[in-house]
Amino acid sequence: MRKIEITAPSGRGSVIANIAINSGATEATVSNAHGPKADKDIVSISVSEDRVDSVITKIKTFCERSNIKLDLRLWKVIRPLAEDEENLVPTEELKNDAYQSSTVDIVYLVMITLSAILAALGLLMNSPIVIIGAMIIAPLLKPIMTTSLGTVRGDIFLFLRGLGALIAGISVALIAVFFVCFVIPFVRPTPLIVTLSQLNILMIGVAFVSGIIAAVSMISHLSENLAGVSIAVALMPPIAAVAITGFSWITGVSSFNLFMSSSLVLIINCLAINIGGTITFHLAGMSLKGGTKLLTRELEIAMVLLLIFSIPFFYATYQSYEKSATEEKAKVVANKFAQDVSGIIQSVTINEGNPTHITIVLLSKNPPPEGFEARFKEELEQALGKPVNATLLYLKSE
Repeated sequence: MRKIEITAPSGRGSVIANIAINSGATEATVSNAHGPKADKDIVSISVSEDRVDSVITKIKTFCERSNIKLDLRLWKVIRPLAEDEENLVPTEELKNDAYQSSTVDIVYLVMITLSAILAALGLLMNSPIVIIGAMIIAPLLKPIMTTSLGTVRGDIFLFLRGLGALIAGISVALIAVFFVCFVIPFVRPTPLIVTLSQLNILMIGVAFVSGIIAAVSMISHLSENLAGVSIAVALMPPIAAVAITGFSWITGVSSFNLFMSSSLVLIINCLAINIGGTITFHLAGMSLKGGTKLLTRELEIAMVLLLIFSIPFFYATYQSYEKSATEEKAKVVANKFAQDVSGIIQSVTINEGNPTHITIVLLSKNPPPEGFEARFKEELEQALGKPVNATLLYLKSE
């Protein structure tokens, strides 16, 4: 069973109660409001899980036809006792819960600030454990899922409310991390920050799956705290990384490219989470009837934006793969030649260009024989299938 409380204009409460009963509600009572809202009727409705959406839809339809204004923000849905709960949360309850939970209040801003500071300290310390602590307290689940639910329901106001809460949270987090960077001397990007700024297909997959987990937690009775952590994984560390790389760029410690890269990571993660949540809500039957075209257009826009922002990273990933493949092939050839002179390869350095330049450092007791470097270059070009400039540096070992 569910309990729904509606605030209606005076004299209209009994009509709404009758509509609720005729729509399948088990009980509906009307009482007069007190205090500043004494001219209002309070309608308390008891309804089974499978009738919630039907009852609320018919009440809203009647009010629209009769020009009766109901402030949806005053609709309060009260969850029943655990033994009465079923598997799925009704759509209207989910919508109202998302609306109320995406409010930008002092608690939301304080928790965002604290989690951002903790994430920044974890990144600057290069400590994954501290970052995990920041993700646990980051309240980023509801705002971004509100945008997904607003898309599915075709509710632009709900979408903008979630987007506004998300932007406010990100803005406050960026300001908080900038403040940390001002206070802490010698701020510079750590290896963990550099890693977070290098997006690849796997990271996009993490964000997409996080959106699915968050949506499932909202439409079922799974733990929202755990789902919130999955969202924070894809958002809070990148937010802190954006602020740190931005501060480092301004102070001349790091490059603008690193700042732009971390910013794109944050944008792409937001898009991937939204797409994952939107698809999940749609498959769960949360879409409005007749709203398929709107939903399709919104998804197409999000996916196109995701693709556009991801192009630089796909290119960088491809280049990284090419460099790694070249390095592995060069090591195979180099080790073969090193065995001929009873030596070992200390390092292989690849500098992409036209042609590619490869530098090999060889450790050996005896210097390589005459023509060794020429034969090495020839076999290297044959293995790679392209012209290269090969430099062999000999270091004598004892």
